[in-house]
Amino acid sequence: WKPASPARGFFAALLGGGTAWAAVAFWLDARNGGLLSGRVAPLFHLPGSAGLIAAAAVAGGVTAGLGALLGARFRRFWASLNEALHPPEPAPPKRAAHEETPPPRPLSL
Repeated sequence: WKPASPARGFFAALLGGGTAWAAVAFWLDARNGGLLSGRVAPLFHLPGSAGLIAAAAVAGGVTAGLGALLGARFRRFWASLNEALHPPEPAPPKRAAHEETPPPRPLSL
C-alpha cells in the first residue's frame, strides 16, 4: 500500500496508530479497574484514567505518523538514488519524416 502523498500517509498512520494505542490502553485499564492509571495520571497532571488513555493515543499516533512519514521520504530518496546510480538507457534516435523506411527484404527459402 502506498499513499498518494507523504502527508496522507502521516495522517492515516496517525489515526491508525492512535486508535490502536487507545484500544490497548483502554483494555489494560479495564483489566485492573483503572487503579494504575488513576495513580499515574496525576504524575503527568492529567485528568484521571481517560486523560492517560488519550495521552497514550496521542503519543502512539504521532510516533506511527512520523514513522510513516520517514518511510515515505526514505522511499523517495531511495528511488532518486537508484535513478542517479543507474540512469535509464537512452531511446534510439527517431528517423526524420522525409526519410523512407527501406522496403522489406524478400524471404529466401
